[in-house]
Amino acid sequence: MRSGFLVRSFVAVGVILGALLGVVPVAWGEEVRERLVLSVAPPLDERRLADALAVYLEGFDVQIERSVAAGTGDGNLRALLDELERTGQGARALATVRVTPGAAGQAEIVLVDLLTGKALVTSVPRPRRDEDLIRTVALKVQALLRSTLSEAPERLEDRPSLLRLTGAGSSAGGGSDVMTPARLFMETAYAATVAGTGLWQHGVAATAGWRPSERWELRLGVAALTALSAEANGVAVTLSRIPLRLAAQVRWPGRRFEMLAGPEVMGALSGVTASSTELPVRSGRSIAAAVGAGVQGRARLGRAAWFYLRGAALGLLVADRYSVQGQPVLALGPVQVDVEVGMGADVW
Repeated sequence: MRSGFLVRSFVAVGVILGALLGVVPVAWGEEVRERLVLSVAPPLDERRLADALAVYLEGFDVQIERSVAAGTGDGNLRALLDELERTGQGARALATVRVTPGAAGQAEIVLVDLLTGKALVTSVPRPRRDEDLIRTVALKVQALLRSTLSEAPERLEDRPSLLRLTGAGSSAGGGSDVMTPARLFMETAYAATVAGTGLWQHGVAATAGWRPSERWELRLGVAALTALSAEANGVAVTLSRIPLRLAAQVRWPGRRFEMLAGPEVMGALSGVTASSTELPVRSGRSIAAAVGAGVQGRARLGRAAWFYLRGAALGLLVADRYSVQGQPVLALGPVQVDVEVGMGADVW
């Protein structure tokens, strides 16, 4: 009976975790990519320039737009800027870029940044080789966009690709570690644990965590929970536990929300107090152990704080059990379910 329940429970937990791990990266976890609209006039190669921009602007999707008037001159600059702005808004883009042949030996670049509302017009010398021209224009667009975005840092919160862009050096490498998130964080929460039929505890949990990279978190948590009590055959038993939890989780960050999932191990120091007026009983201490997996969802409250909901399912390898004359009075397992609702904040 118990083994069948254990098998069904692990199958259910596996299906749920598998669905979450399959869906979360698509629905939540993938970093929201910024969009840039590109308009290029012949004889420039629009496809090669779009590919180069996608490399230099890490985290951007480059959309080619041929409807922007390629022949608009300086006399109609206001009309051109308005048209670029409308095009970007229609595509829900961060910025719109127009590149055309300029004066002799020049390439003209017009950039409209829709996030900051700024527009820049500049020219770059045209090298002899097309590949050099493509690289020069792409680097110039990267520098122009970095310049406009750097003037509004408060608008870049929770937009990783923009933080990387404004924090990058002047090299063409793209990514930079200047804007990496804080590595140490703390969480505190209301916690509830169900470890058997009718056996549940609640209390306060605290967690300390470390991010070795943007994609991983290591977490160490402890909880102070209410005691479990049971009575049978004239014997009263009280079980107190202090669970210690270690988890490694993969992060799928988004602008406002993020999800985490990964394996967990738990060890608990338990103390049993028994009393009876009829039978000789014995109190004592024991250690419980469990392994399983957990998932967590976060809603950011700012750049350094968040609200979170966490759930975990653990299979008890070594469980607390107290029996009197062969009859169980209090027994945990075989599956433990943990739930936490709380808040967290970056520390350093």
